[in-house]
Amino acid sequence: MSHQIVPFKYYLGTFVSLVFLTIITVVVALFDFGAFDIVVAMGIAGVKASLVMLYFMGLRWDSGFSGILFVSSILVLALFLGLTFTDIGYRDMRHPDETIIHSMESPVKIIDESKGYTH
Repeated sequence: MSHQIVPFKYYLGTFVSLVFLTIITVVVALFDFGAFDIVVAMGIAGVKASLVMLYFMGLRWDSGFSGILFVSSILVLALFLGLTFTDIGYRDMRHPDETIIHSMESPVKIIDESKGYTH
């Protein structure tokens, strides 16, 4: 195994890019994008994480298999987050029959063991 010697300019460029993206994150937080707030925030965070993994962790110079693992893990994470947000987005939608208050009494008898009788 050999180790890739990375020139200093890559580290400096990555650092400047991360600082710039952090400033963009703070500026974007001042605006209201409605339902897309989380999408914008996760997009910027994803770019920052990609820069760290590519340059600071050396994934750019690693084998292709490591890149495939990285991309597939991001896709699986996006799938899980997408399914979660889909559930949250449709949580309040119900069938009209579910909103009707039915006037039925339960046939279940409540047992009060402390007094020895049922209600």
